Amino acid sequence: MIKDTSATDIVFDDSKALITRFRFVIALIVIAIFSVMIMGLMKWSRVEQSVSSERLRFASVVRGDFIRDIAVQGRVVAARSPTLYSPANGIIKLNIRLGDSVDKDQILATIDSPSLRHQLLQEQSILSKLSNELQRQSISTRKLQLKSQQSIDLAMVRLDAAKREMRRADGSIDSQAISQLDYEKSKDDLNTAELQYEHAKQDAVLEKESLEFELKTRELDLDTQKLTIADIQRQIDELSIRAPVSGVIGNLVVEERENVIANMALLTVVDLSAFEVEIKVPESYADDIGISMDAELSFNGELLAAKVTAISPEVVNNQVAGRLKFVNDSVVGLKQNQRLAVRIFLESKKDVLKIKRGPFFESGGGQIVYLVNDGVAVKTAISTGSTSISEIEILGGLAQGDRIVISSHDVFNKANIILIN
Repeated sequence: MIKDTSATDIVFDDSKALITRFRFVIALIVIAIFSVMIMGLMKWSRVEQSVSSERLRFASVVRGDFIRDIAVQGRVVAARSPTLYSPANGIIKLNIRLGDSVDKDQILATIDSPSLRHQLLQEQSILSKLSNELQRQSISTRKLQLKSQQSIDLAMVRLDAAKREMRRADGSIDSQAISQLDYEKSKDDLNTAELQYEHAKQDAVLEKESLEFELKTRELDLDTQKLTIADIQRQIDELSIRAPVSGVIGNLVVEERENVIANMALLTVVDLSAFEVEIKVPESYADDIGISMDAELSFNGELLAAKVTAISPEVVNNQVAGRLKFVNDSVVGLKQNQRLAVRIFLESKKDVLKIKRGPFFESGGGQIVYLVNDGVAVKTAISTGSTSISEIEILGGLAQGDRIVISSHDVFNKANIILIN
């Protein structure tokens, strides 16, 4: 027979190999469990307090654009609400009542001022007097001008007579009909007549200029008096208090038939066709707000764009007053003294680390957070930059993707490591 390999075969027991492999797996499992227990014990050894996650809020550090803003309360006010003042002393008569609707240029009240009426009569009397003096001066001017002309005419007649005598003397001296002395006298008379004529003309010119100057002075006095009367008449016309805009009577300071004095506030007309928003900003933000900054207002579930138009330089009760103007003037439905939530955009930054704002910022003083990793929150120091209503800029201490506790730190009792269940 041909021999086979059966004589060299060895029979193994499979049950022993399985047992060996099983023991090896069990050993690995035990080692893993022991390692986890060791790590757990190490972690528990450092934990100072345990807090349920249901009591906490969390947020992750992200990178993106940051808008620094503040939230304040605003009050809708009329863009125009002029206050009218008394132009003079007197007794007021009201034609309206508080809350009445009025039209532009409507007479709201009149002031009876006896002093102004008396002053007008006095000035009118002075005007009549100056007018009479101007007429008298005009007549006197014509008379004096006529007298000057008469002097010129008489001087001309004497000059003509002297010229005739001189011609006669020239003929007589040749025939020796007159003496040389008479001839010289005729020549002197002619020279005298010429001088008198020239002086008469010059006197007439000067007299005319003087008379015209006096007449012009009288006319100027008359014009000045007319201006004075016109000004008093304007003051009397202003005693009728007219509405500068259409609107309603928002405030009535005086009573009917009350004695008022000049520059005394009388009433306020509120123009309801245009509104602005009055805000009160905390003093700490006063230096950050500037004219023309963008703002956003919440009204009936809508966001309305606005701009800062005025900031008061005065601080009252740790607040600074300001005014906002709507970008869109066609906003409807607003009412006087209506309250609105206002958001003012102070600054915009690109590509920065930021975290959602929460009570942790106040409780940690903006320098401490609890960084969460594997169920453990560790107290971590950070540095922050600008803050807004909903976000905080992170300058250091955290990286993008880090998860922190954003609820209040009061539940941690200043512990350094917290186990979060």
